[in-house]
Amino acid sequence: MDETDSHIISTPATSAVLFIPELLEAILLHIDMVTLLVSASRVSRHWRDVISKSSKLQEALFFKPVFDSQAALYKQRWPTYDAGWDNCSGTGH
Repeated sequence: MDETDSHIISTPATSAVLFIPELLEAILLHIDMVTLLVSASRVSRHWRDVISKSSKLQEALFFKPVFDSQAALYKQRWPTYDAGWDNCSGTGH
C-alpha cells in the first residue's frame, strides 16, 4: 500500500463514530454548505437520514428557520448571514 491509499482506509473505530448520529452531526456541521448539500447526503442512507432529520444541519443549510438565540453563531460561521431574517418573521430589517 502506498501513501495515496492511506486516506481511504476505514477502521472499525471510524465506522463506529460515523454511525452515531450525534457525532456525525457534529462533524458535518464543519463542512461547507455545498459539500453538505450535494456530496455528504450521497455517502449513504444513514448520512442522508442524519442530514435530513438534524435540526442543526437543516438550519445550517437554511432549510429550517434560525431563531434569535442562534443568529450570532450563524453570523460567525457565515459572515454574509443576514441577521435581519433571524427572527423568522420574513420581514427582514
